[in-house]
Amino acid sequence: MLDYLLKAIKGIRPSRVLHATGKEIKKIHEHIFWSQCVCHALTLIFKDFASGLPWLRDTYKAEKNTVKYYVHHTYLLARFRDHSKLELPKVPDTRFA
Repeated sequence: MLDYLLKAIKGIRPSRVLHATGKEIKKIHEHIFWSQCVCHALTLIFKDFASGLPWLRDTYKAEKNTVKYYVHHTYLLARFRDHSKLELPKVPDTRFA
C-alpha cells in the first residue's frame, strides 16, 4: 500500500500534495500532513467552512437534506441512478477503534 501511495504522490508531484494517510509518507515527504482518515479530516474542514461562512451554511444544509431525502426514498434513489452516472455525496460515519 505504501508503494502505491508513494507512486501516486510522485505522479502528482509531491509539491502539490498537502495531506495523506500514513506516518510513513510523512517520513519521506516532511511537508505532507498526515491523519488516520483523510475523509474525516475533509468533512471537518467543510463543516468548519459552512459554520464560518453564512452564504455557504445554507448550501451545506440544503445539500445534506437533499442527499438524505434521496437516500431514504428508494424509488427516487433508483430513478436518480437510472438517469445519472454520478453518485450522491454521502459522508460516512466515522468510527475510531
